[in-house]
Amino acid sequence: MNKPIPSRMVTKPPPPFVRSTVIDSWRRTPRLTMITVEGNGIGAMVPANPGASIRLLLPRGHAAHPLEMPTHDGNAFRYADGELSTARTLTPMSAGHPNRMLLGVVDHGAGRLSKWLGELEGGCAVALSGPGPAYSIDTSAHRYLIAGDESAIPAIIQLLAAMPAGIETEVCIEVAAPEARIDLEADGAARITWTHLPPGADPSSTLVDWVSAQTITDQTRLWVAGEAAAVQKIRKLDGLPRDQANIRGYWKRRG
Repeated sequence: MNKPIPSRMVTKPPPPFVRSTVIDSWRRTPRLTMITVEGNGIGAMVPANPGASIRLLLPRGHAAHPLEMPTHDGNAFRYADGELSTARTLTPMSAGHPNRMLLGVVDHGAGRLSKWLGELEGGCAVALSGPGPAYSIDTSAHRYLIAGDESAIPAIIQLLAAMPAGIETEVCIEVAAPEARIDLEADGAARITWTHLPPGADPSSTLVDWVSAQTITDQTRLWVAGEAAAVQKIRKLDGLPRDQANIRGYWKRRG
């Protein structure tokens, strides 16, 4: 008797990359650069809900060189010679235009993204894929705790703008230096604490300390984003209900 051949699992490919162009960039803080990109219909890639993600294709060579586009082989995006492409995940922000998007990029001082940021100039070609899932605020919650480092500032801006009036909201943002603080718009129910990472300390460690000191009840919701290894410590805190917490590793410390 012939045995049936098992069907091959088909993985849904991610959204294709959309070609875009950098039209403007400026330093908002010593490490946070805001970048405006323009491309056909990319404004629609910014969801109405906060905290979504977009994948930025990093070029193989210099940022100012023509962009080589990879294709999806069923498992990953690869170039014609078989090399894997490299992308980084960022928060898409509205630029108030159907063909534009605003991105906030933090320079961690090393790595492909920092190299690209240092080479960036107006007119550079980029490509974007997404969006990834956004975050739905639980409007039944009485209290929200939001914690993030500099890489999470764009998402925190969106969360504060979307938070319904009346929900008690406490925010902790870790920065490398006092100059990295920015003015955030929030209603009177939001309290914002800025922590400064001590020299030599593990990234996002002040976020771990801050969350650990909070009282979390069944009416509390938690949103955290920062260095991947550090936020995993928050996920493992005793008594933290998993269904009340949204914890995201936004970047990985190298070395």
